[in-house]
Amino acid sequence: MSTVKSAPKKLARTRRRTKLDKILAWETPQKQKNIRTVRNSGAAPLKKARDILAEAPKKKKKTGKPQYIVRDEYFYEAKKLGYRARSAFKLLDIQEKYHIIKPGMQVLDIASAPGSWLQVLAKMVGPTGLVAGVDIQKIAGLGYQNVHVFQGDVFVTEPIIEFLKEIHDKEITQKRSNLNEEWGQKWDVQGKYDEWGTEWWVQRTNFSEVYKMDCITSDIATHTTGQTGVDQYRSVELNLAILDIADIFLKKWGTLVLKVFVGEDIDDLIGPIKTRYTVLHKCKPKACRERSFEEYFVCQGKKD
Repeated sequence: MSTVKSAPKKLARTRRRTKLDKILAWETPQKQKNIRTVRNSGAAPLKKARDILAEAPKKKKKTGKPQYIVRDEYFYEAKKLGYRARSAFKLLDIQEKYHIIKPGMQVLDIASAPGSWLQVLAKMVGPTGLVAGVDIQKIAGLGYQNVHVFQGDVFVTEPIIEFLKEIHDKEITQKRSNLNEEWGQKWDVQGKYDEWGTEWWVQRTNFSEVYKMDCITSDIATHTTGQTGVDQYRSVELNLAILDIADIFLKKWGTLVLKVFVGEDIDDLIGPIKTRYTVLHKCKPKACRERSFEEYFVCQGKKD
């Protein structure tokens, strides 16, 4: 009897079990796999692993920077308190840490639009103080008697000098009138202050020092390009120019506040600051966005 050799069986190609295969093999929890359960005929069918995976939300890709939120808690709080911008809380935080503004001070705010820092400064200096705001954009009226605004380029100093002179002359005239009225009521003396009061003080004081300010604040920033290195370099260059502005308008021992985009070129700014001011504080107020490179430099004790 002849025998017929059977054809050799083909070896089945094995496939590596994937994570999905393992999940599909366990449609029910492991503890309940060998337990018989009675289900109502009207009950909904159990969801399969494929359906569960399909319904699972996809994870968002993580980015290097935190998400930018336009209207955050500071935005709504500014609207609630009547501030024109959320940046008002940056100045409030700086004031809380360093107490740079005192009642009766004279402050120059650079790049004031839309006016949130002017609103804060007006309350800090009080009715006996003076706040001057300069911006190339028009600033709508704020309704404070101690706030004066000027529309112009901050780097063209001649119009700003005339602007500050006009403000100080008005203040001096008003104080002179108040003193004359007070003296006239008490001692029946008219014009005494005109003879040896303000006129004597102006003539015997350095002319430029009369019109200088106790503090200069700046929240100015360049138009960003999206290139971090370029924006940081421009910020340094801009603040170097503001240092020159402070040489003209800031009194000796005065305080300067600068907004800076910190980067590898920051030492080019720190060096000139330390040669002109005795103390330098660096801070990032809570209202600054997490993704921002901005910091604030508080320069105290102007040397010359």
